[in-house]
Parts: sequence; C-alpha cells; structure tokens
Amino acid sequence: MNSEEFTHISSHNTGHDYAELRGFRTLEETLSAIVTISSKHFAMNASYVSQILHDKDLLQIVAFHSDNPALVINTGSTYQLKSTYCNAVAVATNPVVIEDTHTDPTFQHVAVHDFYSTLGSFVGVPIVLGSNFVYGTLCIIDTQPQKITADQTALLVLMGRLLATQIVYDKVSAAQTQAAHELRKSEERYREFIERSPDMIIILVDRIVRYINLAGAHMLDFATPNDVIGRAMTEFMDVDELLRIETIIAPNTIYSEAIYAAGVSLKTYTGRQLVVEVNGFPSDLLGPNGFKLVVRDTTQRIKIETELVQTHHEQELANQDLSRLNTAKSHFVSIVSHEFRTALTGIQGFSEMMRTENFTIAEMRDFAKDINEDAKRLNRMITELLDLDRMESGTMTLHRQITDINELITNVVSHEIRMNQHSHQFQMLLAQDLPHTSVDRDKIIQVIKNLLSNAIKYSPNGGMITIKSDAHDGIILLSFSDQGIGLTPEAITHIFERYQRVDSESTRYITGTGLGLPISRQIVELHRGHIWVESVPEQFSTFYVSLPIVTDTVNE
Repeated sequence: MNSEEFTHISSHNTGHDYAELRGFRTLEETLSAIVTISSKHFAMNASYVSQILHDKDLLQIVAFHSDNPALVINTGSTYQLKSTYCNAVAVATNPVVIEDTHTDPTFQHVAVHDFYSTLGSFVGVPIVLGSNFVYGTLCIIDTQPQKITADQTALLVLMGRLLATQIVYDKVSAAQTQAAHELRKSEERYREFIERSPDMIIILVDRIVRYINLAGAHMLDFATPNDVIGRAMTEFMDVDELLRIETIIAPNTIYSEAIYAAGVSLKTYTGRQLVVEVNGFPSDLLGPNGFKLVVRDTTQRIKIETELVQTHHEQELANQDLSRLNTAKSHFVSIVSHEFRTALTGIQGFSEMMRTENFTIAEMRDFAKDINEDAKRLNRMITELLDLDRMESGTMTLHRQITDINELITNVVSHEIRMNQHSHQFQMLLAQDLPHTSVDRDKIIQVIKNLLSNAIKYSPNGGMITIKSDAHDGIILLSFSDQGIGLTPEAITHIFERYQRVDSESTRYITGTGLGLPISRQIVELHRGHIWVESVPEQFSTFYVSLPIVTDTVNE
C-alpha cells in the first residue's frame, strides 16, 4: 500500500487523517492501532485480527478491540477454522462482507461457533503474505446489521495490506535480529576457540605480526600478545623457511587450500629452539602478502617419540637378552645336571663295588680316593652355585688382609704343576716390587685358580701359559694368557655372565659348569676392580684383572 493512497481513501470517507498508522516500530503497536481505528472508522462494535494455524485448521485471535462490553474475545483464544466466517475469507482470499448475517443467503445456513451466531454483521479481509499465503484475517463485527460501503471495504483491504507489510517487516526484523545474535555468538565462540587454542594462531601481513593469540605469545616466551604484535616474523623464523612457506601459500586463493610443513625451526624471544608444524592459509581480506598460520609446538612430542623409539629398541634388546639367558640357563641346567650325575654315578658305582666285592686294601684305597674326588667335585660345584648367589645378592662379606699377590700366584701355579701332569709350559713374569694390597685372600686365590684352570682347559693341545703381574697408577694388573682355541667377539660379549659357556665343537668334551668366570667377575668387582678378556679365535686368549692398591683391612 502506498501512503498517499491510504491517506486519500481514509480522508475521503471519514474526514480524518489516519496517516499516523504509518511508521510503527513493532507489530504489536500496529495491531493495536489497526483494530482500534477499524472499529471506530466503521462505527461498529468491535474488530480483531486473527492468525490461521493451517497445520491445525485453527483460528487464533492475536489482537482484539471492542466498544461493546457484551462482545468480547480473549486474545490467544482459538476456534475451529470452519466454524468461523474467517474460513470463507481464507478460501476466497478476497474480502467477505455480510451486512446482515440473519438474511444473507450465502451464510444463513453455515454452522458457526456460538460467538459468531450472536453477530448481526461481519466484514473480513485476508492478510496475504507474498503472492498467495493467507496469514490470517482483519475483521470488523457488530451485533446489529450494518450497511457497508465499497470505500469502507477498500479501506479495510488497505489496512490488511499495511498489516501484512508490518508482519513481513517484523518477521524479517526478527530473522535479522536472530541472525545477528547467532553471528555474535558464532564470533564469540570463534574468538574463544582462537584464544583458548593450545596452538599458536598468528596473522602476518608483509611478514609483520598483526595478530597472535595468547598461546602463541607464550610459545614465543612473551607475556601477552601485545608484546609480539608489530614484530617481524623473521625474528622467530629463518628467512628461507618463511619464504618457502609464503611461496607455497601464495598461489592458493581458496581458503580451504592450506599448506602443511613439519620440522620447521622456531626461535623464541629467550633463545629457545623449538621444532614446530605449520599450517598456512591465504586470505584475500589481508591482501596478497597476508597469511594466517597455525603453529603447533612438536618439540616435546618429537622428544617423546624419540624416547619411545629408544625405549622400544632397548626393550627389544632386553627381550633378546632374556631369550638368550633363558636358552643359556636351560643349557647350564643341562651341563650341571650332567656334571652332578657323572660325580654321583662314580660315587654310587665305586661304593656299590666296595660293598659287594672282595678287594684288597690297596684296591679299596684307590676306590675311596675316586669317591673322595667325586665328592669334592660335587662340593665344589655346590659351593660355586651358593657363592655366586651370595655375591649377586650382596650378602657376601670380604675378609680383607694385607696380601702379597705374587705369593698367591706362585702358590696356585706350583700346586697345579705338582698335582697334575700337563702338556703345558708355565711362565710367570711377576713384578719384583709389586706392592702388597688389602684383599680377601681366599677369594683372590679362587679367581687365580679359575683363570688358570680356564687357560689350561681351553688350550687342550698344550702350549705356553703366561701369568704376569704389574703395578701402576695405584692399580695392580694381572694377566693370564694361553695359546688355545680363543674366543669369538660374540662369546667375549657374554663370557662373564651367569649360565654362559663357550659352546663349540672344540669345547664339547671340556668339563665344567661355566660358573668360574661369573664368580671371578663378582669377586673382582667386590674388590672394586675390573676383569676383561682379549682374544683371537684359534690363536690366544688373555684374561686381565685390575685391583686397586688398598691398605685398609676393614671387612666389607
């Protein structure tokens, strides 16, 4: 409706200017004004505006004005659409005028609501939104029949259009208000997301920081974003690295086309070096030299990943060692069982023969000697097992006394030569001025015996066995060399571990439990010394023992 047309029609018919209907700010103000002016203009009892609830076939009253106390409709009340005269208005989408409801042939027999049965006259026009959607009706009613002119009907039609315009405007305004509200909420959520992001979010224009979030400022070792804004990005990132990122981003114009770079170096304000991942986005709003970057600190993650790889590698090595130890343990149990069974078989066999057969005294003594040797052999193996357990558990006590190591070596070698026949030659190159030191004599004798026995057993074809002693820098150094079968690098790695024994075709017939070297290592380490071996397969082996020169004889 145009305002001049509305003013002309209203002034022409009533002598009054209703231009004040224009410019209401809200739909409620417009509804109130229209229902009041309508009933007054037509000199009828009441007027109302209804909304048709199409999905429910109901009519709901949204505004009402009455000058007749007996003619009242409550705002918000609903009626079945087909029981009202408004149904005809909605169906026709044109004005419906009933000057006398009692005599009008069209509506005389229509079944209407009790409220409508009290009316004498009715005028209704549709409120049409868009091209054909009937929102509701604007109606004027009276308890008495009334004469309605065409101009009055036309004016009511214009009021209906004005009302439709206000309804559309109100819906648009409400939608705009809701959209603005949602936009503000979205912006707040986006801003909160940006500010709370654990990653650095930064905007660069011509390589100058124009925006950075709090997490980004903290990543660069600044207190607040304002401390960073205005600084050149080249303070924190290598120029070549920054150029590479810019070169990749620049050709892209679509926001979703982001670049990704890992392993980028970033230097903080305090000089810390970080390793970061960078996601970059171009932005037309920032110009050709404007970029948005999302930077994630991966320094700790890379460190953890490296540690995990290392831990996994160490676990694999530990599993391999465990598997090797289990295999060695099974092999050791087999060897020890064989050694025990051999000794027990000898004791059992000789004792059985002595019990059941008649032998001379001399023969009996020979059998007794064999039994005694097997018994001592059993006792030695059991003692070795118990000693190793005590040393590894830390319950072994050293009984120290000042000792001449050369004397111990000489006594052990002389006893070995005297008690056993050998195809070996023994050479002792002992330092004449070797200092005396505080050791557990019995334990060191055990080490010397083990290393000497080892040299003899693993050079089955004889040859020279050389024992040396020397002292320097507060250390006594002993060495035991043979010209035997030698050791492979693999064997050297594990030779001093429990359950380990050189296992090859050439060692198959060598007796022993393999505990001698592990026991020697434990004894030497209890003396705060070291033991190691150098060897070439099929040529030689040299075992070394270093002992600190100690004058304190306190037991440990």
